[in-house]
Amino acid sequence: MTKKFFGGLVFLALAAGGFAMQGNSSKTALSPLQMENLEALSDNENTSGTCKWEYDKDLYGCPRHICILDGRGDICVCGSVSYN
Repeated sequence: MTKKFFGGLVFLALAAGGFAMQGNSSKTALSPLQMENLEALSDNENTSGTCKWEYDKDLYGCPRHICILDGRGDICVCGSVSYN
């Protein structure tokens, strides 16, 4: 009887652990910075012209340079972001 009891307990523990892991694996939330970078990269995919650096501030007010189609600085890869 002891073997059946511990066997059942192990089975319940594994089932509960598997259920908890399955619930956590489907959640993939992106941070605001990741969303902003994703949007910046996807905005200028099918454009013609030259992208250049433009001074901007991010969601938190930090100064940055972002590479956009209508920028005024040096030529860069569209969608790039620099915080220096």
